[in-house]
Amino acid sequence: MAERAKKGIFCGGVPPLGYDIVDGNDVINEQKAEMLCVVFDAYADGASYHAISVFSLL
Repeated sequence: MAERAKKGIFCGGVPPLGYDIVDGNDVINEQKAEMLCVVFDAYADGASYHAISVFSLL
């Protein structure tokens, strides 16, 4: 597992938000990544957790 980590290969578990695992590598999921940018920007602009969660469901 340490060797896989050194090589940057996925070691199992849940992939990071906005990523998918393809052939053992993290690959950006453009659709999810775009939504994450919207969520983080809303939070940075002072939106509440509730407002963000309701907006994310739309």
